[in-house]
Amino acid sequence: LDLLTPDLAKLVAIGGFRKLAPKVNEFLKDPRTQRIFSFQSMYAGLSPYDALAIYAVIAYMDSVAGVFFPKGGMHALPAAMAAAAAKHPDVKFEMATGTGKTRVAISLCEVLIRAKWAKRILFLCDRKELRKQAHNAFKEHLPDEPRANVTAATSKDRDNRIYLATYPAMMGCYESFDAGFFDLIIADESHRSIFNRYRELFSHFDCLQVGLTATPERTDGVDVATLFDDILAYQATIGDGITEEVLVPFRYRGLVDDVDYD
Repeated sequence: LDLLTPDLAKLVAIGGFRKLAPKVNEFLKDPRTQRIFSFQSMYAGLSPYDALAIYAVIAYMDSVAGVFFPKGGMHALPAAMAAAAAKHPDVKFEMATGTGKTRVAISLCEVLIRAKWAKRILFLCDRKELRKQAHNAFKEHLPDEPRANVTAATSKDRDNRIYLATYPAMMGCYESFDAGFFDLIIADESHRSIFNRYRELFSHFDCLQVGLTATPERTDGVDVATLFDDILAYQATIGDGITEEVLVPFRYRGLVDDVDYD
């Protein structure tokens, strides 16, 4: 009897004990958006058509109420999806090293895969060591998704979900992929992608493109944001990381020498 409260009555009145999928569909008409706000029931092993509508609170907590760590991290995902929904083809994340760029990117991949928005994803990075790190991160967090490194030997492989490549390797074979082959391209260290020789790669593909960078300022003054429609989905500075205690504070020390460099 303790459960029979006015709040419970309100929950019943708004349909909290009806089925999740039909209830979500009352408010959202785009099938892709419907899937985004109903797939959470699968965490409990239930189809959205079998789960109670109250499961929708999980999507609310993820995207609106802000259950996240570090601060703001989860909000990067709905910001990127909102940009996509608004038909902006490109968005950018500025996150200091150590604040979780790759993890946020993988979370975005998971959300779009579960919503059936993304069948194939390309993750671009600057060099082989970073590609290896990204491959291991995808293996840890999305272990069931088939993935492959794009090289000269594997460039004709079309059977995977996640493709990881260095910029130079992809430049050598991107024309062999149809313009619509990838649904999502994530460009790590996107401050390097402004170079003309890499612009061709991004222009070739017609899909959502997400840029990641820890160093958005370039010494030549070129604005990286122009490549991503000037849309900054999320920003986490070094100061933010220190405040949230995911980075440690630092101090500069200057050293003076008497060497005549002329």
